[in-house]
Amino acid sequence: METPTTGELDDVSYFMRLVRQWCKRRRIDVRYVWVAELQKRGAVHYHIIFWLPIGVTLPKPDKQGWWPHGMTRIEWVKRPVAYLAKYVSKGEDKKFPKGCRIHAFGGLSESGRNERCWWLMPTWVKEIADIDDKPRRAKGGGIVLKSTGEIVKWLNYRLGH
Repeated sequence: METPTTGELDDVSYFMRLVRQWCKRRRIDVRYVWVAELQKRGAVHYHIIFWLPIGVTLPKPDKQGWWPHGMTRIEWVKRPVAYLAKYVSKGEDKKFPKGCRIHAFGGLSESGRNERCWWLMPTWVKEIADIDDKPRRAKGGGIVLKSTGEIVKWLNYRLGH
């Protein structure tokens, strides 16, 4: 887990790209989730959890030059979901800077991305498509089933039932 201090709004994306490149060069699969926390002084602070193979530890980002905005801390977390939930719940009444991304995830396999997309679909889509249909939102509206190329729309679904 990493906790870098604040930087510019897109600095966390740059940092994550450097981590992914470091892992890719070493043929390490990495999954991650991060959340932003707004500190009392108004600075954005990031909490990032990486799932890495046993025995792999990232170098310190501030010492590596990946995060030039202050110190970073690396620690092992036993309950990562509870850890992140604590910081997500802190931001309910605070106003993040305009354009600030407050969370992200990555590193899923193709099947993991397909499953995530399916679970995020409206109920009517899940009734007519399964995960292997690879439903995605279509430009112009509706849902495209990538497995067949078919575009379905809610009204067509409703009229058909």
